[in-house]
Amino acid sequence: MEMSPSPERALDIAVVLQTLCPDAAHLVRMASHIQISRGQYEETLMANVEAVIADDKYVAHNPTLGVYTAYRIHNIHFQVYAAMFLGNFEKAMTAGDLIRQTVTADVLRHNNAFLVRYLEAFCGIKLHVLIRFGRWNDMINMSLPDEVDLFVSTTALCHYAKGVAYAATGDVEQAERQQHLFADAWERVPEDHFVFNNQTRDVLKIGEAMLAEEVEYRKGNLDAAFAHLAHSVDIDDHLYYNEPWVWMQPPRHALGALLLGQGRVEEAAGVYRADLGLDDTLVRSSQHPGNVWALRGYAECLDALGRLEEAADIRAELVVA
Repeated sequence: MEMSPSPERALDIAVVLQTLCPDAAHLVRMASHIQISRGQYEETLMANVEAVIADDKYVAHNPTLGVYTAYRIHNIHFQVYAAMFLGNFEKAMTAGDLIRQTVTADVLRHNNAFLVRYLEAFCGIKLHVLIRFGRWNDMINMSLPDEVDLFVSTTALCHYAKGVAYAATGDVEQAERQQHLFADAWERVPEDHFVFNNQTRDVLKIGEAMLAEEVEYRKGNLDAAFAHLAHSVDIDDHLYYNEPWVWMQPPRHALGALLLGQGRVEEAAGVYRADLGLDDTLVRSSQHPGNVWALRGYAECLDALGRLEEAADIRAELVVA
């Protein structure tokens, strides 16, 4: 039901499933696919916390996880995703750090090539958190992975994050330098590396477009900036379904903010409405009901449009979120 137009039909039975086999981590967190589609981000987070607790019991008996490492990472990845939609930096970072503690250089070196191709990109998940919460100095000062040939996707994402941070702090020259380094790093990502259902190279193309937008925007080239950001939205929309989505910050959130900042308020309001699932613009699995980022942006749009009663209703939802 999670990909259907009405995933809420499975909510009651999904919650029952969580209780039937509490030491089977994958079953414990399956309800979160339904919960997140309903905007139940706190419930989603807790389901995956419980799943990791169940995983830890298993790891205590059998530290050699093999292919199950991917499922363990999936549970932690889901924590990051839910915490980001909640606007909870601390919990998102805690989960991001746990991924790095789980997928270490030793784990990558001592697993078969198939597993490495599917695990390595998750090491960069923490970078999405830093970008989402605007921790520019942390990104500028962070070191690249020691083994760039092993952490190929993570290295590319590092250059993307640094580029965004430099652009956001007004250092366009350094941001452009990171653009070039990102392009070089992207070329070194093998075509057979995946983040679940999508080629890692395809996913990183979203970052390429978003970084280009940041650079052009800071240079005052607004038409080019909007074109790059619209392209990032298009790439994101055409990724193969996966949940959590493998690009952690919906590009529409950046697009809405940029439109609003340039006074294109009606357009910005439409972007936020679609993201929140308040119209049928997007398929259900691409909507993010009740998330704090789009609620805030939509409320600001409604204020600017003079639709104050609607804005008050959305702000009430934002307080709850």
